[in-house]
Amino acid sequence: MQPFARPAATRAALLAAASLGLALTAGAQRTPAPRPAAPATTSPSPTPAPPARGVRVTEPALEPMLGGFAVTTPLAPMAAEPVLATLFEPHFAPMLPLTPLPASPALFSDVPLTPTMPLALDAPLSGVALARVHDRFDRFDDRNWDAVRTPGSIAGLANTRPRTERGQSGPADSLWRAAREALNRTEYRVAARLFRELRDKYPRSEYVTDSSYWEAFCLYRIGTNEDLRTALGVLRQAQQSSGQYSESKMQADAISLAARIQGALAARGDREAREAINNMASQQGRPCDEEDIAVRVEALSALSQMDEAAALPVLRKVLTRRDPCTVGLRRRAVYLAIRNNADSTASPLLLDVIKNDPDMDVRVEAVEALNRLAGAGGRRAGAALQDVLNTATEERLQNAAARGLAARGDWAALRSFVERSDTPLRLRVAAISGISKERSSDGDVAWLRTLYPKTNEVELKEAIVSTLGRIGGDANEQWLVTLARNPNEPLRARVSAISRLSRSQVPITEFMKIFDSATERQVREYVLRVLMERKEPEAVEKLLDVARTSTDPVLRRTAISYLSRYKNDPRVQKLLLELIDR
Repeated sequence: MQPFARPAATRAALLAAASLGLALTAGAQRTPAPRPAAPATTSPSPTPAPPARGVRVTEPALEPMLGGFAVTTPLAPMAAEPVLATLFEPHFAPMLPLTPLPASPALFSDVPLTPTMPLALDAPLSGVALARVHDRFDRFDDRNWDAVRTPGSIAGLANTRPRTERGQSGPADSLWRAAREALNRTEYRVAARLFRELRDKYPRSEYVTDSSYWEAFCLYRIGTNEDLRTALGVLRQAQQSSGQYSESKMQADAISLAARIQGALAARGDREAREAINNMASQQGRPCDEEDIAVRVEALSALSQMDEAAALPVLRKVLTRRDPCTVGLRRRAVYLAIRNNADSTASPLLLDVIKNDPDMDVRVEAVEALNRLAGAGGRRAGAALQDVLNTATEERLQNAAARGLAARGDWAALRSFVERSDTPLRLRVAAISGISKERSSDGDVAWLRTLYPKTNEVELKEAIVSTLGRIGGDANEQWLVTLARNPNEPLRARVSAISRLSRSQVPITEFMKIFDSATERQVREYVLRVLMERKEPEAVEKLLDVARTSTDPVLRRTAISYLSRYKNDPRVQKLLLELIDR
């Protein structure tokens, strides 16, 4: 590692150390004490023991990072020096103790921290913490420094045990990130080398099995015959080692990658690979090659753009496929079938897909394609949609066909569908709600009014009320007023009618009649809300009357709340004062 100075990083390290209660000591000697000589064969003379002992960091990678600072750690009585010596040799050596000075906050803000300052740190860090620091500095770069530069991170080190090689986050982790970064840059040769280096150096790392897959992937992307065969060998070795991938789906990805590699070799004349592909094809449940399907989809699109006549037989052939691996290819073929072909050609093709394709998503997309054809005036497409609506039993297909017919304005076909007892209620409601003012006729309106008393479903009644209110007209508004005043109608339908009437030009007196005839609080509350939004003087008078004389305290409080909007009306102020003085 090349030495480099980081004054800012050093300052962050010192601030972090201060948060752990480290004592900053100035004027320390940077020269470490000489190592004690190896014991001689004869009895050595006893050496007086120093009053306190510590360890000094002599790791070369740490020295340029701290730029002239030294780290010393006094050992507590329970911390055995042989343990440290075993763990950290040769990076830590005995040294004479340093005399600490009282820590001063001014040192951190006033003293310029430069790489040449002869400062030292006396730190009551545990041996475990030193082990983590040493592990972090073993391969020091920007990412490793991020792990220890903050006070919180350093504080956490003291409570963390050294990880085993299986779960290490030091050298193996750095090598893994470097390999993935090279892969993201599409530097496949570099990435493959780094993935292999990770397995060679750290065979017990948690990344070993994943690195096998990604090395094989990189070699496949390079694509020479030698690289492809090496990639197969890597995958086989990973399979034989019984290692576990980090994600369960990577096991299937590895099988798919092996098949893809075999396919590439077989296409280049490799007999062994051809036999392997044939064996895979005969097996049930083999994984689909999504990359190959994507290439075939693009090829089909390109052919359709180049020569529409030549593409039509290919589209027919693709749409007759029934295997699960070509679902994406068939979905693209459905789109291309209506893009480049007339209604007379595409509609029978799509209808066959709707009735016979085993994949529901493909069938629904075929119905949507018919909708687009029908919307463009395709007669055969409209007839095909009616066929789907009358014969399909799947709700998704019925819903898609109903939406297409509604957009086309073909209500004659939809009426029988809505009136059928076996039609799901949700689809009946959706079909009625899809009737628009622009595409409806007098016959459609009359049919809705006739349908209302025939149905017992409240949801369907609400949909009819809402649709008639949206279409509007004097006849529909009068029909809604009659319904809102009828106590025998469902409450939800009556409230829905009042809501629609509030957006119309119905006279204010009609709402007063609805209020007076209603016996349900919910209906009356909704009428009060309508009166609050109206500008006629009669609306204020009705609110005043309810606030003064109603026997329902909830309605009185509601009316008073609505009257608060009329700040400049003296009648409102007078009423409020009367109510307060009672």
